[in-house]
Amino acid sequence: MANPSEFPPSSRGLRNLKPTLMFDLQRIVETFPAYDEGTCPNGLIDIGSSINVLMQPEALSYSRRYLLPSAEQCKCLFQHVPSILIKVALQYGSTAGSPKLLAGIAQYVNDHFHPSVEISPSQIMATNGVSALISTLVFNICDAGEGIMYPVPEYGMFAHDAKAQNQVEIVEVMMAKVGDRFHADQSELVLEEFRSAHREAAENGIKVRAILLSNPCNPLGRSYSRKTLVAIAKYCAQEGMHFISDEIYAMSSISRSAANLDSFTSVLSLEEDEGVSLQNIHCLSGASKDFGMGGLRLGWLVTRNDALKLTVRKLGAFTWVNAFADNFFGNFLADRVQVSKFLALYQRRLKAAHVHATTFLSMHVIDYDVSNSGVFIWIDLSVWLRFFPEIGRDSPELLLTYYLMRKGVYVEPGEVSAPKYVEDTLTAIRHSRAPLQADSD
Repeated sequence: MANPSEFPPSSRGLRNLKPTLMFDLQRIVETFPAYDEGTCPNGLIDIGSSINVLMQPEALSYSRRYLLPSAEQCKCLFQHVPSILIKVALQYGSTAGSPKLLAGIAQYVNDHFHPSVEISPSQIMATNGVSALISTLVFNICDAGEGIMYPVPEYGMFAHDAKAQNQVEIVEVMMAKVGDRFHADQSELVLEEFRSAHREAAENGIKVRAILLSNPCNPLGRSYSRKTLVAIAKYCAQEGMHFISDEIYAMSSISRSAANLDSFTSVLSLEEDEGVSLQNIHCLSGASKDFGMGGLRLGWLVTRNDALKLTVRKLGAFTWVNAFADNFFGNFLADRVQVSKFLALYQRRLKAAHVHATTFLSMHVIDYDVSNSGVFIWIDLSVWLRFFPEIGRDSPELLLTYYLMRKGVYVEPGEVSAPKYVEDTLTAIRHSRAPLQADSD
């Protein structure tokens, strides 16, 4: 019998087996029984995953109404949703979204993202989630060896999504010198950091083809000012780069006017004027976060670049939207009044949850960054790192993470989103404090 080692995977496949912190931590999380108030009260409480559960009652009500069309069977927001046609759900459906789904997304985007020019269904492509969309989009923007640039801290899976299948280079842009990268008065400093990273990449032989960011930002819970977005858009146009904005938390925003925080501004709202082109601006979003429907695996691309959309569409068989998700969410979006009510209720609940969480943090003297978007808060547990001296390849932050998991709570470490940023922080801590031994359990 042949030795399996004689038939190895490809070298590019093997490259993806290198340790990836977010994946590795998720595998550890899965070894713990999950917390459930009724069935597993001692299970692991996962507050490290960005999951929106606030609208589950309404989503469940819609699901029942969708499957059981009689209004007497289910009282819910959506009273005019047609019954699912089983024959539709069992068919292949469109690879890139049915006309009804694309029309619903266009209507939703025009109502809530306030595009400078109305978006048409022909400018939208639906996919089986934003992760797959990022991979396909990067494939059609970059050739092998070219680069994608993004600021850090940033969503910890961007690097994997962009490069796992594409053999591209990731250029992280450190924002440590920028006081508040989201605020308008810091826009020039933000741009200078991008310029510096861009120059360094070029010196290393990397041609950067795009800037990618999440807006609102995961994990910092902030939205970029319009001035900053315009500055980035102009820079991208000037340098011949694409500007990709992941706006999957667009409606996950609360009012924090007293804190002088910018509310959400979509890149689709930017005006085409001197220095700004609409052709290189691409918006990504989906059903998983604002709507709490991650199981649908449904994302979409909005672009005015017809040529790019055609190349992405050509690979639609690899990002095929399943017919059930298409029909389910297309019907959901069809009632624009009720969608608006759904989102308004979500934002009220999100604000209440945010107040509850930050009140808890303040009561326990845990520092955190002020935020107004998303389902996450960037907290500072660095004071505890002195109890966890570095052991082998595990940093003090990872050791703290493991300790908290043993105590029943998973908090995602900052290293997932900004390894270099956290490394610099840990270096400063090591030089300022003598390490103390943590308890052994």
